[in-house]
Amino acid sequence: MREPNEETVILEPGDDPEPSTTIAAAIVGAVLLFAIVVALEGLYYWREHREFERKVVSQRPEQLRLVQTEALEKLHGYRWVDREKGVLAVPIERAMALVVEESRRRAPADEAR
Repeated sequence: MREPNEETVILEPGDDPEPSTTIAAAIVGAVLLFAIVVALEGLYYWREHREFERKVVSQRPEQLRLVQTEALEKLHGYRWVDREKGVLAVPIERAMALVVEESRRRAPADEAR
């Protein structure tokens, strides 16, 4: 053992050099640890949510894509509805124009009655 001198402080069992400093350091450390854990947890759930949206929500299912494509083809293309009866489906824009044109032709005839 060393001999005590002016620089050496001998502590008795149970002595604490500065209890308030030790307690303050422990509290600050606990608060920092808690803040870091909460921040990392928030970062994890934020990234998980973004990954879920990228992989699941933003992807259209293949079947839905096929149904939508088929519906758009029916709306914007010519096709036979009943070939024997001579019923033909026309694009929606053309059908609307035909309806307007037909209603204009009928309007003068209706007024004459």
